[in-house]
Amino acid sequence: MNGRNQSQYQDLAPDVTPRDSAESAQPQQAERPRRLEQPPRAEQPGRRRRGLFLTIPLRLLAAAGLAVDAYVHADLAGGFDTGGTLSETRLFLIQASLAAAAALGIVVRGRRLEAAVGFLIAAAAVGAVLLYRYVNVGKLGPLPNMYDPAWYTEKTISLIAEAVAVLACAGLLAVRQWQHRRARLDPGQGSGMAGRLHRHHAT
Repeated sequence: MNGRNQSQYQDLAPDVTPRDSAESAQPQQAERPRRLEQPPRAEQPGRRRRGLFLTIPLRLLAAAGLAVDAYVHADLAGGFDTGGTLSETRLFLIQASLAAAAALGIVVRGRRLEAAVGFLIAAAAVGAVLLYRYVNVGKLGPLPNMYDPAWYTEKTISLIAEAVAVLACAGLLAVRQWQHRRARLDPGQGSGMAGRLHRHHAT
């Protein structure tokens, strides 16, 4: 090839710069779209309403059952012998105070701790009523013999209220645990004010 033909060939060749070569060598990087960071999702109003729909009735039932239990034990406390360190009167007043405090805690806060405390108090009352109704266990250490084989109106009402409180507290505890687990696993609820409020109510 002579010099004239070579110069014509160079004129016809495309003008390729090093930058163009680098871009053509990496077509995938140039065409790949940049992934946009998604902002944290706020808690959906529907989920919040469903949570309130579940927890509010359970809190009201649990608080009502514990309140009835507290009233009945306080009313019956005066009909027993007050002698001894742990007389039946003092035990009934202690049960009434614990049940009233648990009912107030569930109404005001209603978290997992309050639900667990209310469950334990109500379940202990149910167990004591059934035990001393059917078994004459006598004295147990400092506890007096509270054997009472009769059924009467206040005792029946108290047992029903305690059973309702047990079921409602167990349901509330399960719902709060589910909400707490969902708040930890769902990244959309774990960010922002909505996530903090959700974890606050579920704890």
